[in-house]
Amino acid sequence: MADTETFSGTADADGRHRLRRWQFGTAGILTAGYGAFYLCRMNLSVAGAMPGFTPGIISEYEFGLLGTVGTLVYAFGKLLNGLTADFLGGRRLFLIGLFGAAGLTVGATLDPRVGVVLVALAMVIFGAYVGGAMLVVGLVLACGFAFWFWPGSIFLSLLAFWMATRYVQSGGWPALVKVSSHWFDYHWHGSVMGVISLSYLVGDFLAKAYLGFFADNSDWRTIYYLAAGATVLFALVPLFLLREKPVDLALPEPLANPENLYGEEGNVDRPAGFFDILGPFLRSLAFWMVLLMSFGLTFIRETLNYWLPHLLREVSGSPGRAILGAAVFPFGGAISVLAAGYLSDVVAGGNRARIILPGLVLATFSMMGLAFFGERQSYWVVVTLVGLSAVFLIGPYSFLAGVIALDLGGKHGSSTASGIIDSVGYAGGSVAGIGIAALLDIGENGQQMVFRALFGAALVSALAAAVYLWRMGGVRRESA
Repeated sequence: MADTETFSGTADADGRHRLRRWQFGTAGILTAGYGAFYLCRMNLSVAGAMPGFTPGIISEYEFGLLGTVGTLVYAFGKLLNGLTADFLGGRRLFLIGLFGAAGLTVGATLDPRVGVVLVALAMVIFGAYVGGAMLVVGLVLACGFAFWFWPGSIFLSLLAFWMATRYVQSGGWPALVKVSSHWFDYHWHGSVMGVISLSYLVGDFLAKAYLGFFADNSDWRTIYYLAAGATVLFALVPLFLLREKPVDLALPEPLANPENLYGEEGNVDRPAGFFDILGPFLRSLAFWMVLLMSFGLTFIRETLNYWLPHLLREVSGSPGRAILGAAVFPFGGAISVLAAGYLSDVVAGGNRARIILPGLVLATFSMMGLAFFGERQSYWVVVTLVGLSAVFLIGPYSFLAGVIALDLGGKHGSSTASGIIDSVGYAGGSVAGIGIAALLDIGENGQQMVFRALFGAALVSALAAAVYLWRMGGVRRESA
């Protein structure tokens, strides 16, 4: 966010200095705020590890069903909320996600019949708040929801509230992207989004650590209350300090990336309609390649996030070493998102494809080592290959629904782009549950089959990156 910024209108030196201070503050608020989304996302995982919850309150099968249904709702919500943010605005949707998740988390602890009524009422209120056709949609969903889940049980209540929670949370990242499209100069999109992307890496860890600290001496309802309370505290910061765009403070606003798919309209905040916003994406081969990469890379990321301790168990010799070795994946990912974002701005001149393709080629070679030689290697060789895969892969992955959505969508359609990319990605991520379990059930070669599936996904993603580079090969900004 230095002297290369390009502004709409005039901007004196004092205005630029004030803008820079607000840019740093906005980046910090968005990073901390999105990290707070994980408090009411990890509470179910922490509760699931507590004696008396599974099995007890619900069965292990029901616990697994909560995870699967929640992921599917989250993927669907990404698509709808991406569109909503471009019409409604990012700040409002960001706050709805935080306060809504906190309220729904508390609601999950209530009597099941009360819970069903409250969720149905929340659907109507949300529809009325958005207005237009969404009010009708909210009424229809509320009636159908109340009919399906009444009179309720503890599991049905948890399922209902978890679905609603995951839906409102799904708007968090598209909303963040929408706000970012107004605040940050396109010369530094990669670096800024690299820092903000740490929110979902660090937020996951800190949420588990915070809630896990109380798990031994609490019941599951207390964990839910602690998650909701902390979320509300974090949400107060964006409520009072976050602004939708610089012009709300009479500050100059950076222009959108001139290479966006809308051309000059990329600087127009509100789209005219759904066809206006979706058409350029559907006609872009580059965007379809981004979707293919999102499917493959999210499948890899979700598989390693969920299954890596299990996959390392055989070569590690103990559960503790397996869990410790699995920590290399998020650690390598954190390094990757920072390095990739900076390199794409400074070295590649804004052409993300020039960072994505080499990264995915190297990740493919690392995966190939795991797929064909991993079973004959030591624990440390396997952990090293996993760490290298994270360093080469997570940075390119973080580009897709973040900086690339900003680059392609501008201010006009960035949250829609982010929502579509993430929605397709989580469709790939959903395969990481049942699909990987089926491969592991094959027998002695199950683990190698998993690594070969990851290798195949990395290879296809690298090929998509090559096509993306071909389509975007001429895109390189001047740094002046």
